[in-house]
Amino acid sequence: MTDAGELLPDAFARAARLAPVPLEARTLLHHLGPWSLRLSLARDAAVVPLTLRQLVKLALLPGHAVVLDRVDWAPSPGTTTLSVSRAGKELTLTAADLGQDLRVVVHRLAAELTLPAELVQAGEAFAMELAREETVRKLGSRMLQVGDLDEALHAMLLGITSGYGASLHRAALFTYDEPRRTFRGSIAIGPRDEAEAHRIWEAIETEDKTLDQALDDYRMGSGPGSYQDFVRTLEIGEDDGAELRAALASRGPLVFRAAPENATLGRLLAPAGEFVLSVIQPRGTRLGLIVADNAYGGLPIVPAQLEFLGALVDPLSLVWETRSLLRRVDMLARHDPLTGLYNRRELDERFLIEQSRCERVKRPISLLMIDFDHFKQINDTRGHDAGDVLLRRVGVLLQESLRQHDVACRYGGDEFVVMLPECSKSEMLTVTTRVGVRAHEEGISLSIGGATWPDDSGDAGGLLALADAQLYAAKAAGRCCASIPGSDLVRF
Repeated sequence: MTDAGELLPDAFARAARLAPVPLEARTLLHHLGPWSLRLSLARDAAVVPLTLRQLVKLALLPGHAVVLDRVDWAPSPGTTTLSVSRAGKELTLTAADLGQDLRVVVHRLAAELTLPAELVQAGEAFAMELAREETVRKLGSRMLQVGDLDEALHAMLLGITSGYGASLHRAALFTYDEPRRTFRGSIAIGPRDEAEAHRIWEAIETEDKTLDQALDDYRMGSGPGSYQDFVRTLEIGEDDGAELRAALASRGPLVFRAAPENATLGRLLAPAGEFVLSVIQPRGTRLGLIVADNAYGGLPIVPAQLEFLGALVDPLSLVWETRSLLRRVDMLARHDPLTGLYNRRELDERFLIEQSRCERVKRPISLLMIDFDHFKQINDTRGHDAGDVLLRRVGVLLQESLRQHDVACRYGGDEFVVMLPECSKSEMLTVTTRVGVRAHEEGISLSIGGATWPDDSGDAGGLLALADAQLYAAKAAGRCCASIPGSDLVRF
């Protein structure tokens, strides 16, 4: 096929490429195409009507539905004409016709060269595209706004299963575990069995909820169910079965029309006869796997559902990636990268919050300052890598020895600070002894100093200074012990 640009003089081709084309006209022509153009054209590009240049521009664009078949040369500008043919019909436009706005010309082409049924089909396609874009916009907005990642991922699955999206009956999301190279069950929407399927469908038809209401259900506690509980027990190896390998190699969702080779997928999908797999990997970053089916409806998965699924997953996976990156940035900002404990800035912020809360409920806050004994000697004799291993081990030990709402942080170097909300001095002694003894049993010598707010000090700075002074008292007393104001020395 001859390239459209080769049929035109350079000056006209350049003028056509510079012509702005309204998006709505371009989209309608693309949906109703293909269109063939034959021109009788004046050689002076400056006197060629804008509408003609706009139509020729579409023929110059790769992959568009407008094709330039032939160019003849008109004897004068006034005799410029354009013949447009489509599906055996033809319409010739004069220079006067081409002097009208492009939208008017496109409307005339659609009215005279297409059948009413074709216009209905185009209208349905536009309605589908509009609904898809609105669904993606709402789901993407919700995924970015909510604080809980599970709620964000639930919103993605809702677009796959609801009547506002791909309308599949069930969908399960498996998040990728890179170290283990597996997909682990995370979030799911849909029925676990046929009885539950009928209950869900009856509720959907009766309540006729909007997409926003369906999204709000998660916060009201009516989102997850027994199907999700089941999905969270499953794990799928990335190389386990031909279906997984095909999905990983595909750039979009794939439909499978037979029972899966993968045993875990077989358990998940029973009694479905066909299913969809879609790997979520925006920009090559593997995030997860979507498994969806119509298990209890008996309806086949049609191309429109697959297309809608792909259109949802592509942009929403970028939202998921953005959230993941923001979460990593937040983790780096609040945590020590070596031990995984909180950092000093996070401790300062948490102390102010807990101080305000404990002041209201009239409860104390205890603080521990913990330091390795002879840590420099360890680094000098065994190397910094060995020192890092011990620091990480103490981080794990603290996490295992404390309550869920206690705050442990790496304060700097080989120093750690532990904040114990609603913890009295006697309770602090119990925690201190547990930490010190466990460390000593593992061959780690710690010195610990402690203090309690508000008894020992009324502000964070004073409390920390007093705990630090007690730490030095413990070191002066021979190390591997704890010093607490008003208490006897505790040796480990």
